[in-house]
Order: sequence, then C-alpha cells, then structure tokens
Amino acid sequence: MKHEDIASQLLKLMPQLWAFAWRISGTEHEAEHVLGQSFRRAFEFPADLLRGPFKMRMFALIYTIWLHGGDKREPMREPGDALIENADDRAHRTVVNALGRLPDEQRISMLLVAVEGFSYADTAFILGVPVGTLIAQVAEARLVIGAASQLDASSQAASGADG
Repeated sequence: MKHEDIASQLLKLMPQLWAFAWRISGTEHEAEHVLGQSFRRAFEFPADLLRGPFKMRMFALIYTIWLHGGDKREPMREPGDALIENADDRAHRTVVNALGRLPDEQRISMLLVAVEGFSYADTAFILGVPVGTLIAQVAEARLVIGAASQLDASSQAASGADG
C-alpha cells in the first residue's frame, strides 16, 4: 500500500478514528498520543494494513496501542459542561455515565458495536477476541446500561410525583 493511499484513507477516517481514540482513552491528550502513534505505525508498516479491511485494521491498531500504553483511562465524559435541560439530555447523560463505568472490555466492545456500527465479527477481529466472548461482553454492557436507564427513569418519576 502506497503512502499516498494510506494518507488519503486516514484523512477520510480521521473524525471516526479521533472519536474512538478519545472515547477509549477518556482524555484529549491521550487520544492525540494514541492516534499519532497509530498513524506513525500505519506509515512505518503499511503491509500490516493489508491483513483486513483498512478501517478495521486502523481501529485495531488504535485499540492495541491504547491497550499496551497502560490503563490511563479516566471516566468517560462529554465535551463541555453543558447543563442537562430536558429528559432526552438526562437520558443521554445516564447512558454515557453508565458506559463510562463499565469495565474496559465491555465499554470498548459496546462502543465499537453500538456507536461505531461494527458487526460482532468485525469487532471481535478488532479486539482480537472470540465472537462468543464479544457477544457476552456486549450483552452484559447492555444489561448494565439498561438497568441504569431504568433506575434513572424511576428516580425521575418519583421526583416528578413529589413535585
């Protein structure tokens, strides 16, 4: 794969790759570091990118570099400190908070499947785990997020009944 082809594909994927790096690392600084290392590696070892679809290989590379960089993750947060103004915002915040509290394996599996839209097979490839393991991780993550959403809905209903 030529460097020009790599650069062109990376440019197209940059927003998605940046968002993924930020979501798994939790900080802008760490995301920049992971993304920079991933891009450098892509140019240094272009043959590695031929072992699967380019997009999946790049997500796998970002994940691997983040994983081997040590657990520097901070709790997930949304950019900015906007106030929660309505029920949709509260529900969104509940899901983001629940996702941020998941163990890394479940959190990253859920991000790749539900946010990035990868299939279970593609996500298993990216993470280097069996598909059955991935399915179990996503199922557990969905249960935790669902329970958090139900708890939030129940507390909102109770506070609405008190007011």
